[in-house]
Amino acid sequence: MAILNLWRSLRRIGYVLYLVRVPLWGSLFVALAVSLPAQMPEVMRVLAADVRGSNLLFNVWLHSFFVGAMAWLTGLANWYWARISLQAHMPRDWLLQPSVQRTCTWLPRGIGALPWLGLAACSWQARSGLTGPAAQWALGFTVGALVMAALLVYLLHLRRRVLEANAKRFGQHWIARTGRVSLVGSIATGFVLLLWSTIDAVSMGQSLGAVALVLLSAFVFVPWLAALVSLGTPARVPVLRLLVAWLALISLFDLNDNHAVRTLPGTPQPITAFDTAVRQWAGRQDPQAAQPTPMIFVAAAGGGIRAAYMTAEVLAQMDARLPGFSRHVFAISGVSGGSVGAAVYASALEHTADAPGAAARAGLAQAPPPDVSCTLCNASRDTLGADLFGPVVAAMLFRDAVQRFLPVPIPAWDRARAQEEALERAARRAMTAGQPTLLELPINGLMQAARAPRPALLLNTTWVEGGSRVAVSSVSPPGEALTGLLTLADLAPASHVSLSTAAMLSARFTYVSPAGRVGALTDPTTGEVRKLRLVDGGYYENSGSATLLDIVRYATREASKQRLNVLPVVIQIDNDPDTVVATPGERKLRPLPLQPAEPGFGELLSPIRTLLNTRSARGSHALADTEWHVTHGIQDAQGQLVEGVFVYVTLQSRSGAPKLPLGWQLSSGARRDIECQVAARLAPAGPAAGSGDTASPQLLQRLRLLAAANWGRLPADEAAEINQCVFGQK
Repeated sequence: MAILNLWRSLRRIGYVLYLVRVPLWGSLFVALAVSLPAQMPEVMRVLAADVRGSNLLFNVWLHSFFVGAMAWLTGLANWYWARISLQAHMPRDWLLQPSVQRTCTWLPRGIGALPWLGLAACSWQARSGLTGPAAQWALGFTVGALVMAALLVYLLHLRRRVLEANAKRFGQHWIARTGRVSLVGSIATGFVLLLWSTIDAVSMGQSLGAVALVLLSAFVFVPWLAALVSLGTPARVPVLRLLVAWLALISLFDLNDNHAVRTLPGTPQPITAFDTAVRQWAGRQDPQAAQPTPMIFVAAAGGGIRAAYMTAEVLAQMDARLPGFSRHVFAISGVSGGSVGAAVYASALEHTADAPGAAARAGLAQAPPPDVSCTLCNASRDTLGADLFGPVVAAMLFRDAVQRFLPVPIPAWDRARAQEEALERAARRAMTAGQPTLLELPINGLMQAARAPRPALLLNTTWVEGGSRVAVSSVSPPGEALTGLLTLADLAPASHVSLSTAAMLSARFTYVSPAGRVGALTDPTTGEVRKLRLVDGGYYENSGSATLLDIVRYATREASKQRLNVLPVVIQIDNDPDTVVATPGERKLRPLPLQPAEPGFGELLSPIRTLLNTRSARGSHALADTEWHVTHGIQDAQGQLVEGVFVYVTLQSRSGAPKLPLGWQLSSGARRDIECQVAARLAPAGPAAGSGDTASPQLLQRLRLLAAANWGRLPADEAAEINQCVFGQK
């Protein structure tokens, strides 16, 4: 009997949850989306950090009020439709039981309070790494969100008592009126937001912010979806199942695939041959130099916005500290965020060519005064300090969400395009006062007609259908230079993409950024035509070293053919504090550190964990392999081994500092953390540019100092200096 009663209770609970499934899923989606991803607390830190500036104080509180208003709207809408679903479809005999009555009363209220609880968890996590007014604001927002959750539940309880005391006055008509208002308001809001995201997702995402957009998406979709389910329940029409079946059907046949990569008008320019790029680089060097000329190669690892900011910051600070640095950089191999940082650096290098200090960077005799700020640093910081996350969220939750239901693709609704446009606009504001930048030019012609030294860019992606590395490149490496590497020009010769598109194509990591379709391939044996899709280069190998090692080998041989006495210098830019690398000079990885025990489901999750960890291990092996070959000698055209220099720069974990996110927005504190860590790691390179010291031997000497100083973990005294720098005490 007890077992039967338990079964009946569980059955009733399951049916109650089934009736409120739409508003329950909506509230859970909001709560989890704003609290679980590491990017969302970083978005709250962006808002909290603005409290430090008194001129931004009004905007901070206005935005806070806006987020709160969206949480109220979402919570009330979810509560209302949960209550209506229970009231309309709960069996009448069940409603006679007190336990069911309490469930029908309190469950909708809890569903309405979930968005506020998610905001409280998000702002509580955001407190990590904040100090002063910013930390106080985050704490205040946390407490306020909890108070608002309790207040919402209390007001709904009070509403019930008022309605019961005035039943004759209000009657039941208010329920229908409220439903109509909620439904019409949801549809109208959704139409406005869809129109806005279609016209300008960049301004929409940056104006509203990612947190408010998540709340608005639930407010828009829950009411009409709950209304459809409620209408279908009496007739036993499985609305949700039909919608899921429709989505599965059009997705099965790729009828809604609108993720075609954005292309430029016109025909592609001829891509620069590899040997031509070497000759261009050689033309910037001193042919009479008695000492070896540093030929610099850079590998920029992936890692979202932190990798992009880290890559651009390292290259810009090296440019400022090492006069003539940019003149010696031959190629940059980037992955994911590292590709974005490399593209921003190349663009900033071009558009700051006339700024003070550019002559010293180019390796000329003139040097800037010692007090000149790092113009190149400022250009890249302002570009990557913009919100690149809000635009893609705006496009994903509205225009691209609607596209999932349409069997006809609308390429303009592709969410990846919003991120590319956001990067281009940020670069225009930071570099050219609104004029087009290098990011908007075709990558094929990047090495032509340059105002400043332009490194060859190899932006790594992964081929979905083939599983191979595919580099979107500004040069055309010959086949003998490659080891399992393809280029986009090999697979799709007619592709004509901009530098920003190429960089973001390298950074399309699941699921925020979709796989990019760049054309089609025909099977030579069967004649079958298949789509050619590319995703983040980190799926294959996340360090960028595997591609770079191929380029180092061939470029060293090609330079020696041109009778240049070069010394290869590889700079590996990493951004993951947990990267496991080899000891310098050894081609063997250190054992992985012991990690806390992972949760269960071993048989289910072990294959997935293995695939993810294989990706990381492959990058570590490629990094160690590159370091070993460079330091033990690269063979030139005469068969001689040329021992090069390997410089490793990475971010490090610090006690009390928040973990930098893998998303696409950084707070001012996170950016300051990266800037200070880079400055500390590059300290052995000497003072900032201004000494007029541009000779290759001195540049090589400083690079050797960096190679000796930057391997290994962060010393305790250096961590204390970085803490002082981050918090503005330096």
